[in-house]
This record gives sequence, C-alpha cells and structure tokens, in this order.
Amino acid sequence: MNIELDPSSSFETPLKKYYHPKMMRVATFLGGPLVTGYFIAENYKAFKQPGKAGLSWFYSIMFCVVLLVVIVLISRLRIGGNNGDSFKYVIPLLYSWGAYGLINYLQGGLIEEHVNAGGESYGWGRAILVSIIGLVVFMIVICSVLIVLSNIFPTLLPD
Repeated sequence: MNIELDPSSSFETPLKKYYHPKMMRVATFLGGPLVTGYFIAENYKAFKQPGKAGLSWFYSIMFCVVLLVVIVLISRLRIGGNNGDSFKYVIPLLYSWGAYGLINYLQGGLIEEHVNAGGESYGWGRAILVSIIGLVVFMIVICSVLIVLSNIFPTLLPD
C-alpha cells in the first residue's frame, strides 16, 4: 500500500517518543527527583527544544541539593518529634505530585500536540527501569555526600 503525502501539508508524525506525565509521577516516586530531570529533558529533546533539556537537568540537580539539605535539617532538628519518621514517606509523595504538576504545566501542551500529531510514548517498563537506575544513582550521591559531610562536620548528623 502506498501512502502519498501532500507536500504542502505541514503534518509530520513525530519520530521520537515521549514520557507521559503519569509515568513520570510514579517513576519520580520510585527513583527520586533526578529521574524527573531526565524525563523532562528527554521530552524536551523529543519536542525539539534541546536548550530547555539542559536547564531541566540544572534545576533537577539544584532541587536534589535543596532536598538533601531539608532532609538533613529535618533529621537534625528532629522536626515532627517522635513521629519524624513520617517525613520519609511524605517527602517523596510531595515531590512526586509536585513533579507531576510541574510537568503538566511545562509540557502539557507540548505533549498534547505530540499525541495529536501521532507521536508515541514510551512504555511503563522503560519508565520503571529508568526509575530504578535513578534510585541507585541518587542513593550513591546521597551516601557519598553524607559520608563527606559527616567527616567534615561530625555533629551534623544525629547518632
């Protein structure tokens, strides 16, 4: 079967796939905020906006730094009293839903255009794999930073 396209038509099926916001929310919960930066950057590349992809990595890394500071402060100041352990569940939920809202705000229109033009999304398997890899990387970074900081400032972390 031959399909001929009208050369004057501006319709072009996108070749690159994108990550759906729902996938990103779940993967961010599992893998941490660096995963969000990866997904947003990859979507911007698929939408032919590579400059914004670099910025998304920058903001994601900055958010991770702020998140580490907040986590250390919460544990150090014992915010939440004896129930401070609940923060370890609340913080990932908050940044996952925050990432979902941010993605919809920044890329919702672009994703809709991409879908309307016939663009495809990646599958859940790839999103989960990325989140697992992101979790490993995030944990290595957190452990490394905490080891260095605890050697420099021995009283920084609680016993």
